[in-house]
Amino acid sequence: MKCPMVVAHGARLNKNYPPNTLKGIVDCAGAGFSHIEVDISARENGDFFLFHNERLDAITNKRGSIFNLDKSGMKNLWYINKKKEKVSPVSSLNELVEIMEKDERIRELQLDFKMYLSSLVTDKIFNKFIGIIDPVKERIIITSCADWVILRLYEIDSSIKLGFDHQFYIDYREREVTEYPPF
Repeated sequence: MKCPMVVAHGARLNKNYPPNTLKGIVDCAGAGFSHIEVDISARENGDFFLFHNERLDAITNKRGSIFNLDKSGMKNLWYINKKKEKVSPVSSLNELVEIMEKDERIRELQLDFKMYLSSLVTDKIFNKFIGIIDPVKERIIITSCADWVILRLYEIDSSIKLGFDHQFYIDYREREVTEYPPF
């Protein structure tokens, strides 16, 4: 009989610290978590951030869509607390891969690929994503609520470990037609 797997969701051991940070990932690995989950969001140039939301407004020191954030907006991008104080930098997927290459304690990292109406992810962006994770690909599993993301990644590279987050399929209730994603 297999035991349940404990996954460090959002790499967040400390509730006073934001989810999806490099510090959180390193802390989780140091605490013995073998499986860690973080969210990633794309930028239109194919860069990726450890970030959950579509918009930066409520939880960072910047405003607007993560997808449309320009190069100057990337500089000095921080998660903030309720007092609007900088708490932790928002990190890139490239920075995370660099840490994983050096830190073998991170045995499996689940990257939850976020999709929003503002993020028109193309094959060029998917291919850049695959290139970024390639050095540590055997230790990564990609998940998403957007089933088409999982399918397209599989079509581009069938060796990637994939998972599907079925939350939109089990949380049905009547909603407005204008809501996204369609339920």
